[in-house]
Amino acid sequence: MPPSTEDDIFEVLDITDANKDWIERYVGDITTAPVPKQLAVSGVVGVGTGYVFAKVSKAAAAAIGGGLLLMQLLHYKGYITVNKGKIRKEVDRAKRQIAGTFNKNYDDRYLEQGIDFIKRNAVLTGGFGAGFLIGFSF
Repeated sequence: MPPSTEDDIFEVLDITDANKDWIERYVGDITTAPVPKQLAVSGVVGVGTGYVFAKVSKAAAAAIGGGLLLMQLLHYKGYITVNKGKIRKEVDRAKRQIAGTFNKNYDDRYLEQGIDFIKRNAVLTGGFGAGFLIGFSF
């Protein structure tokens, strides 16, 4: 018996999941998931991010503080001489340059987009924020 429609001739294969990585297949579009799943996923991501941020910021603070302490020690012992007037002039010039760049490139639409994102994803933002604070405390 001959096929009656074109759909009977061709078999349609759904290969959309084949192009996704394992995280995307498991999580999918998290914004359409139930609220407990949104909180769990965003909380876990927040804990991981907070933990890494805490460790990196402590290492950066130690490196910067150690470098400043070493510079002060070397200056105190007389190995280096610091030209404070030149440093002050360079810092003032850098502040003016940064302020000019910030005022020129600042655009309210980025702030509006951020607020809109937070409003649309309040559950995800809350879960991430709580998880971030928990992760940062470790």
